Amino acid sequence: MAIAAGMATLEGCGGGGGSSATSGGATDQLQSQAGAPTLAEGTTGGGGASTGGTSGTGTGTGSGSSAPTAGITGGSTTPAPETVASTLGYAAPTGTVISGADGASQWRFSSTKTLAYSAGSVSTDVSGSVLLKFDFGCQTSAIVVRQTDCRNSVSARRLLPASVPVSGKSMLSIDVRNVDASANFAVMLWDSTGQVLRYPLSLRGIENRSPDAVQRVYIQLNKPSSYWAGANDGVVHDNIVAIAVSAQPFINDFATGGMNYPAGTLAFGDIRLHAASSFDYTLQTNAQRVTSAYTSYKGRLAVASDSLEPFYLDKALQAGIFTIRRDLNWEGAERAGVFNFNYNLGFMPGVQTRGMKILWVLDYGHPDHGGTTPQTADDRQAYANFAQAAATAFKNKPVLAYELWNEPDSSIYWTSPDPVAFADMVSRATSGIKTADSTAKVVTGGVVLGPDLSYLYKLAGQTTKLSQVDAIGVHPYRFDSFTYTGPYKRVSNSPEAYAADQAVLSKLLTAAGSTKPMWDTEAGYSSYLFLDSTRYGNGLDPRALNRQGVLTLRRVLTQLAMDAPLITLYSLYDTAYNATDREHNFGLLNADLNEKPSFVALKNLYNSVGQLTFKGYHSDVPPHTHALRWDNSSTSARVFVMWNDDPDFSTTVTLPAGVTAVKSWTGTTITPATATGGAKQITLSEDAGPVFVFVN
Repeated sequence: MAIAAGMATLEGCGGGGGSSATSGGATDQLQSQAGAPTLAEGTTGGGGASTGGTSGTGTGTGSGSSAPTAGITGGSTTPAPETVASTLGYAAPTGTVISGADGASQWRFSSTKTLAYSAGSVSTDVSGSVLLKFDFGCQTSAIVVRQTDCRNSVSARRLLPASVPVSGKSMLSIDVRNVDASANFAVMLWDSTGQVLRYPLSLRGIENRSPDAVQRVYIQLNKPSSYWAGANDGVVHDNIVAIAVSAQPFINDFATGGMNYPAGTLAFGDIRLHAASSFDYTLQTNAQRVTSAYTSYKGRLAVASDSLEPFYLDKALQAGIFTIRRDLNWEGAERAGVFNFNYNLGFMPGVQTRGMKILWVLDYGHPDHGGTTPQTADDRQAYANFAQAAATAFKNKPVLAYELWNEPDSSIYWTSPDPVAFADMVSRATSGIKTADSTAKVVTGGVVLGPDLSYLYKLAGQTTKLSQVDAIGVHPYRFDSFTYTGPYKRVSNSPEAYAADQAVLSKLLTAAGSTKPMWDTEAGYSSYLFLDSTRYGNGLDPRALNRQGVLTLRRVLTQLAMDAPLITLYSLYDTAYNATDREHNFGLLNADLNEKPSFVALKNLYNSVGQLTFKGYHSDVPPHTHALRWDNSSTSARVFVMWNDDPDFSTTVTLPAGVTAVKSWTGTTITPATATGGAKQITLSEDAGPVFVFVN
């Protein structure tokens, strides 16, 4: 269910109601300019063209950045002419170079395994960049389902000509580029005690998704993901004597399952040490930015709910949620071959008068047609008949789309998951739905995005069977943690890391022959088990509830920036109080239907920007810092939502003139500090969550 950059494992959750960029001038050479701004920023696109002279075209099928789908509010518009700031709000620190182009030839290749074929190599290009080539796919020329275990770890390593003192230095930066999106990478340092410290490299994010773009990645020296030998205490002692850059396959503990990817290359260079682990940013109201395909997010937020009663619909609207994802149970609708949808039809007037829509999840099995899972072609046709009857009954009703099943790759919902059989059922059901209502939208049942993506690959490869569907459903759940599974396996599961995952999914779906966009039809953060209980307590602890609120808002903001057509939250309310049951702690409302911080966060977002025009995200921001912008079309007022996604770094933001208010994600007023010269400043930290800046 969780797809992190290394595909972290997570089990699936319930159904609809909880019932059970292009590079701007990127070249083939790795740039490394001392004192230059972060190279990736201002050069990549997300969902539209940048107004700052750089272009962005989205990341294609895998990103979900397709043209707006009928039934979802929004659409491409031509932005009004605007004078864009000619200077960037952020300039990268210069630092002390410890390995540049002059030492490119000193790097040596190593591999942890001796393979029958070449595992990779190290070379340099004309610019002096180091090229680490790797092959973890047994020399496959295309993405394929894994048959042979070729997992390995390779690296480029060099002994520094003179040891480099680390006193007074707190972070390291490295310029990298990886076109292939087919591996995880890390930096390793050897200190004067012989200790080895390993730091993962997080490539690609909201602002730098282009595979061709060079980006400068920062790591904090006192936060290694793992360490061994020498002092063995995780602290860099005295001097750095050697350095390595490594490549490993995506996290995947299956020896024969999962995927094999073609050989790839990581280009890197200009490695520097820096004295600080914080950044400075000047927020400009007309900063360089990447625009969105959508002017509003109305209709793009959905929530799973067991109830369609007026109270629940009204609560969803307060949080800016205009779509309810709800189970339409097959067994309840069909009795002795006769279909009856009267109960659910009774809710449609209330939905329609509120301007809302329903995402019906057509689930699950039927005792007359195979039991929990359709077993035969006749069973699958019976499900198709159910789908056609539903589309007939709800034609001209406020229905966003029909989602066919829920998490078919999970044995919880489909005994012995079979993507071929599921695709056959989808084909039959889609045909039935389109026959009943040619305007109806159909999305495949949301797939749990875990460590083994072979199900998604096999399903997407059924292109003929899926030819009529409008989207592929995914459930991008993720834990709020770092996943440790060994010295060569660690990946951030932050909401923003989903941007990096899209590069993987885009390549995988393209390799399978799919051109369908992805819809996020379910994901959420439980305040129990999804968080570090040693830090946040159990699911009812106020600390856990606040953390759930921060993560929920960041997830929504991330996917808005990425032009996700649909963002579905799980779920609207908890059905019981249970501090140590994850299923009872996903809700935006508690079991007494009182608002949790996660609901407050979404309500504040909607109250602040729901009636404004979304203008996209700033491309001139520091690492791990994000800024989204909304404009009032009839006045000069603008609202910026800013946040930091990494606890290892902080950003000091100098605010523009005309700021009328600064508020936290909970709505609490923040009083900016006054800097030398009178400028107003705020500090963005990961744990504090998003900040709203109101400017006239």
